[in-house]
Amino acid sequence: MKLIYDCDNTMGLKEKDVDDGLALLYLNKQSDIDILGLTLTFGNGTVEQVEQQTSKMVDMFDLTMPYYLGNEKDTEGTSPAAEYLVEQVNKYPGEITILATGSLRNMKDAEDIDSNFYDKVAQIVIMGGRFDDLFINNIHVDELNFSICPEGFESVFKGSTKLTIVSGQYISDKPTLRSDFRFLKSSDDDKNTWLHETLSNWMVFNQKIWQLDGFINWDTLTAFAITKPDYFKTETVTTNNEQADFSTGLIVMDPSGDRQINLVTDVPGLTQINLELVSALNSYL
Repeated sequence: MKLIYDCDNTMGLKEKDVDDGLALLYLNKQSDIDILGLTLTFGNGTVEQVEQQTSKMVDMFDLTMPYYLGNEKDTEGTSPAAEYLVEQVNKYPGEITILATGSLRNMKDAEDIDSNFYDKVAQIVIMGGRFDDLFINNIHVDELNFSICPEGFESVFKGSTKLTIVSGQYISDKPTLRSDFRFLKSSDDDKNTWLHETLSNWMVFNQKIWQLDGFINWDTLTAFAITKPDYFKTETVTTNNEQADFSTGLIVMDPSGDRQINLVTDVPGLTQINLELVSALNSYL
C-alpha cells in the first residue's frame, strides 16, 4: 500500500503527545506499507516544532522517507506539503492512502491547488472528530484535530474520497498502559534511553492531568486501523455536513445525510495492538 502520513509529530517535546511518533515508527516496520513521504502540519504543536521532532526522529531511527512542511495555522497560500500531496496523487491516481492525524489543513491546501484532488486519493484515514462531548476518565476534553482547522475538516468531508474515521468518542476508554511497555527492550544506548524517557515523561503527565497510568494512543490506533482492520469493529454511517459544527469538530449522524463514512466503534484487538507496537519498537533497539 502506498501511504502518505500527514501528521503533527511532537514526540520528545515536554508535555507533548507521543502518538504520531509511535505511529511513524510502527508503520516504518510494516513490509506491506510503502511510506512515500510525510506531510507535516500543526496540532500538537506548531509546524516548526513538528519539523524539529520529525527531523530528530528521522536521524535517530535511520528513517528514509522525505518530509514536507505544511502551513502554520495563520499562514496563507500554498506549501511544500500541499504541493507534494498533489504531485503524488497525480503520479499515482487512485493508489494512495493518506493517514491524517493532525489538522486537516494540508488537504484543504492541496484541494486549493487541484480541485480534483480528492477524486485521485484512494482513501483518507483520519484520527479526529466527535459525535458528542468527549471525556477521558470522566474529565471533559475538547476535540483537537478537526476543530483546530475547521476549513480543513469541511474540505475533507465535502470531498469525494472514501473516509475512515477513528474518533476519540470511541477510543478515549482504550488506553495503552505503562504495563503494556513491560517488554520494551532496555539498555544504555542513547536511542533506547530517549524512547524510554519520552514514554515515561508522557505517562507521568497523563497521570497528573487525567489520572491515567498510560495514555490514549490515538494516532497509533489509527495507523493500526489501516494495517490490521480485523482488530477493530467498524460501522458504515451517514453524516450530514449541513448540521456539522466544523468549529468544534462535531460530526452529526443522519440517515438522510449526504456523506458516508467508515467509523471505528470499538477496538477488541487492543491487547494485540499493544504487543505488536512494542515488537516494532524493539526492532529499532
